Amino acid sequence: MKINSKKHIVIGSAYRVDPIGAIYCANYSKQKGLEEFSMTWHLHTPVDANALRKSVDDLVIRLPFLSSKLKKGFFHYKHIVSDKPIPINQLDSDSLLRVYYSNSSFTLTVMHSLCDGRGLLKIAVALVVRYFEVLSGKKIDKGDIIDCEDKFCFSEMEDAYRRVAKTKRSVFGKNKRSWPRSYRSTLATSSAPPKKLYVYNFELDRLKKIAKRYGATVNEYILARIFECIRDERDNDSLDKKQKVKPISASVPFDLRAFFDSKTHRTFTSAPQVVMAENADTIEIVSSIKQQIKATDSDFLLADIKQLLHLCKAFFIVPRFIKKPILKRLASTFSNMLSVSLSNIGLAKLPQEVESQIKNIEVIQDCYPHTPFTFVCASIGNVCTLTLCNAVSDKVFDRLNDRIMC
Repeated sequence: MKINSKKHIVIGSAYRVDPIGAIYCANYSKQKGLEEFSMTWHLHTPVDANALRKSVDDLVIRLPFLSSKLKKGFFHYKHIVSDKPIPINQLDSDSLLRVYYSNSSFTLTVMHSLCDGRGLLKIAVALVVRYFEVLSGKKIDKGDIIDCEDKFCFSEMEDAYRRVAKTKRSVFGKNKRSWPRSYRSTLATSSAPPKKLYVYNFELDRLKKIAKRYGATVNEYILARIFECIRDERDNDSLDKKQKVKPISASVPFDLRAFFDSKTHRTFTSAPQVVMAENADTIEIVSSIKQQIKATDSDFLLADIKQLLHLCKAFFIVPRFIKKPILKRLASTFSNMLSVSLSNIGLAKLPQEVESQIKNIEVIQDCYPHTPFTFVCASIGNVCTLTLCNAVSDKVFDRLNDRIMC
């Protein structure tokens, strides 16, 4: 990657996609929406198209790597930094980040190799604050929020996997994943209807109080209730014994920035498998989830990263057209072992004058090719929004809202 003396990326320069990003690239299909995810911000007022255009342009000046296209090299996938503006309401664009707006909402759609959910949240928060600055003509105190008037810092787009993997800390034998093949909803293998999106909105303060009764975080509590819904379907369905004894498991992405120092907005996550405790009530299920998450410490995750980079080194000089089917198979194998996935994007922290302008945030993530149900949780103010994506049916979770708020 080249940068000029002003610490801005040189237009037309290329940077190699990180190891996790390469898996997304191998499965990428813009036409089918594969390996993309989107974040929609619902406002209390209609969107001003001119203010949005100005804000998006300012954001790209601040973070130039956002304006990138995918390049398929002979050995590797790469991102090429473009000088073209981020497209708005343009369906046929090959930009890895696109923006759409309609009435009182706007959406950022991104290829997962460009950034992860937490990275996109920080980027989107910066865009929202800039939008209301442009709209009001007044400077807003941002605190830790990305300021579009600051200069680009190269560490904001580093390949953090590669840097962290080079640490000399020994973690041999720390990664003890078992990867059990789990129960999968029979609806996933039946003639499924078109994919649908289901949205659940909760009062965050009330949700925290309920979760606290079980000694859980909001994320742990929601996952426990999702597990219970899937367990009821499994136990009540007319399945053979082999299916009924399969465990129920979830992919729970971990933000590695909480474990390793990095300012990168690119993908920097790991997704361990969490298995539901059998023959247990809600309290016991929560306790099991907490124990498994606690066991996923920095040594475990560092071993994961090192293992991933060792694999990449082994494939370094293998042509991309040979690696692609292997990467696709790896993604399919992982997603075929899951009952569900749950990703907590987190709480969007905004200045009060901006937060009051936002109704809620919806995140749609469809990046697991064969996982029947993908849940994404995002919060702003006192509103926690849980979206169910890639849903083959809503029957499994028809009482999820009542379960969570009881």
